Amino acid sequence: MHLPAEEQLFLAAAAIDTDNYSLVDREGELQLQIWPNPTQDILQIEINTDSKKTATIEYQIFNAIGVVVQHDFVANGNQIDVSELSEGMYILKVNFEDHLQTRSFLKR
Repeated sequence: MHLPAEEQLFLAAAAIDTDNYSLVDREGELQLQIWPNPTQDILQIEINTDSKKTATIEYQIFNAIGVVVQHDFVANGNQIDVSELSEGMYILKVNFEDHLQTRSFLKR
């Protein structure tokens, strides 16, 4: 299977962590983990970095058509309440110390 160059670069810079079902960014050493995935009501979020563990993380959750359905701040290692979201696929966009990371998750 032939992949476009930009997808090949993405695959080279990321690995799949099968224990937590999350992508781990190897290039910048910023590791974002979310679990459980799929989730029903609570999404745990953690960023492993050299920075302070108590750092505040800004996040946005987008639905399947790209509309922001939730936006807030959370301390690293804390939970995001997604119980009010409808079932479906979502994109979590995290802004941490000028680094943007995205992860998809399934709400059941």
